[in-house]
Amino acid sequence: MNNNNDNEVTLAGNSELDVDEAVKLYVELRNEKAAMKAWLTEATKPIDAAMKQVESLLLQHMQNTKVNSVSTNHGVAYQRVVRSATIKDRKAFQDFVIALGLFDLVDWKANKVQVFDYMEENKTEVPGVNTSAYMTVGVRKGSDTGEDE
Repeated sequence: MNNNNDNEVTLAGNSELDVDEAVKLYVELRNEKAAMKAWLTEATKPIDAAMKQVESLLLQHMQNTKVNSVSTNHGVAYQRVVRSATIKDRKAFQDFVIALGLFDLVDWKANKVQVFDYMEENKTEVPGVNTSAYMTVGVRKGSDTGEDE
């Protein structure tokens, strides 16, 4: 990983931005960030495994002693239920919700692609939806690297 202080964009002699160098630096920084994230994910695997093992021991202790929590000088361990509800059959779920009017079972979210497509096609806004768009910069690797992003 790059630890020197080359992380700055300089201006060419005529006080204009050296775009090639700016793009090169951006790609290098993005690659360095990705490498650091990958390294961190890998480096923390033993810690995550040890934490899961301790969690398992604490859960077993609480279940054996029939308590929901344990208070110590270093903190509190407590049991909690983590829930998950995923859709295995989209059509069956939709039919069920619509037939019984159980719309509280659904999280409503605007589909931004469809909203903007609707607005463009119909020249009108979608009622009840806040929209915004802003300009940003994307950077792809050059073809000389043999990779494209």
